[in-house]
Amino acid sequence: MELTPGICVRPAAQLAQAGRLMISSGAQTAAAAGLADAYVMSAWVPRVPWSSLTKAQVGILVAGGDASPPGVTVEILSPSGREAQIASRKTIALGTHLLTGHPDATNQFTSDVIDAACDLIGALTESTTRRFCYASALHLVMNRPGLLTTTRDPSQGDRLLGLHVDSHERMPLSERALSRRLLTVNLTPEPRALLFVHLSIAQVYDVMRAVDPSFSRATNDATGLARAFLAVVQSYPVLRLVLGPGEACLAPVQNMIHDGCTECRTHTDLTARAFGEYEEADIKRLLPTESGETSWGRKPTAVK
Repeated sequence: MELTPGICVRPAAQLAQAGRLMISSGAQTAAAAGLADAYVMSAWVPRVPWSSLTKAQVGILVAGGDASPPGVTVEILSPSGREAQIASRKTIALGTHLLTGHPDATNQFTSDVIDAACDLIGALTESTTRRFCYASALHLVMNRPGLLTTTRDPSQGDRLLGLHVDSHERMPLSERALSRRLLTVNLTPEPRALLFVHLSIAQVYDVMRAVDPSFSRATNDATGLARAFLAVVQSYPVLRLVLGPGEACLAPVQNMIHDGCTECRTHTDLTARAFGEYEEADIKRLLPTESGETSWGRKPTAVK
């Protein structure tokens, strides 16, 4: 099944040309992939291998361009300026040291990593026309390398959840495009990846209604909707977007089917994460951190 216009990716053309944006032929159950022991019973994962995108597919991913609203946009922020590059090198060095388990990797050292990550985010999001505002605590998250998907369900023995949709703000399915995005910063020298289906939750719902007119919007179970969609349209492609060292990704994780991926790594994954958005006014209402993550965090002392 071919891509249809949906979530916008910036900068899709450059990422695809560099081999950092790839596509799969669809999704399958974890059981069908031979991964049943590691996943919850209802989990879905991408159907590998990954392939290069065609020129036409890249064109679909850039639909909307700079005018695309945040809630339907995946955005990569790279440390291109001198200040950002210096902050990136410092944060990666601290993050790598934290992962070694040295005796000095104490709570104070962890706080130093978070401070450095705050500085890096400030450099990555710096703009003369807009300001990035935090909507949650900035926290550090660790994951094992070599995982096709990373999110776990603590209510089911910490098994992997598979492709899913976050619901921190618990918005109705019809309003998911208004939710804030998740900023994820790679704090290590190795790449990591974001997996996602190129459709908003409203589009996924419309597909399900077309297949089954009795399908109800009454539930706000976005992950249940995602799994129903993946079961019906198993050939709809899943995309893999690679996040380089020191880069950040802003992604509408409450408005698209997604998960993290560390299959391209050989060492422990470490990221700094916070919900937030480019806005004109400070966000007063904070969002909670969902369970299932090994993390430390705090609210940044200043809004960048």
